[in-house]
Amino acid sequence: MRQGRHEALNRALVVAAAASLAVVTAYAGARALRARRRRLRPVFDYSNRSGFPKPAEQMRGIARNRGQSPVSLAMSP
Repeated sequence: MRQGRHEALNRALVVAAAASLAVVTAYAGARALRARRRRLRPVFDYSNRSGFPKPAEQMRGIARNRGQSPVSLAMSP
């Protein structure tokens, strides 16, 4: 009778170990899939943008020509 209990306990431990291994494997697979999707997202390149509405050469001196300081230009609506 004792041997039957040990066998049942061993079976339960094997099933628990296999189930926990399946859970860990599924979790790792889901994380790997999420990381792969993140890498496949398009990366936008803004390196060719300067932030100015016109090229810098055309923007230089505009405030001076209008008789305004750059600070007053920034404050105006």
